[in-house]
Amino acid sequence: MSLDLDDWVTGYYTEVGEKIVGKKFKRWIRLGAFLSGIGVFQSQLSSCSYQLLGMTELGLLPTIFGTRSKGFNTPWVGILISTVISISVSYMKFRHVTSVVNVFNSLGMMFEFTAFIYLRMKFPDADRPYKVPVTKLRSLIAMCFFPFGFLLYVVCVGHPIVYLVVALLTLLGVLWYFCMRIFQAKMWIDFNRVMKKLADYENLGYYDQIVK
Repeated sequence: MSLDLDDWVTGYYTEVGEKIVGKKFKRWIRLGAFLSGIGVFQSQLSSCSYQLLGMTELGLLPTIFGTRSKGFNTPWVGILISTVISISVSYMKFRHVTSVVNVFNSLGMMFEFTAFIYLRMKFPDADRPYKVPVTKLRSLIAMCFFPFGFLLYVVCVGHPIVYLVVALLTLLGVLWYFCMRIFQAKMWIDFNRVMKKLADYENLGYYDQIVK
């Protein structure tokens, strides 16, 4: 069996299994990989579809996204949207897909760091169950400097196709947000009024100031 690392490409485990045990074992490895891929896809599909359902129940998306199947009580609209997205992404190269995911994760973390510093500046006396024991703004910025720099590096080393996909999806997300705000204000589409009910019955404190 060759020990050259150049031979260890995708699917080479089946070749190793054939050389060690035989062709039947090679078929079993392929079958196991196929079933494993289906399992990972189904678990990801389920989590994404129920995430859309949760956003619908919180009033962030129209109620149509939370439509459930009468027979199985599953959110079939969320499953359909997740499936369409998965099929669309499958035409991209795997390294481009992972780069897009890494860029979006990095951007999300950068926004979280920025929001963390901004809220500590605007609401320094807010009650926080878990608080970073740093009071000076310079120390907070220094604490976030290294992870922020690493995330910025991840964003900058992407492929042009990755930047194009990220830019289009970001633009779509921004337009979607403002469209949802307009639809909610004009009541053109049905939304769950969960946040309004919470604001009516509970004291949101600093949250009410932040959202305003």
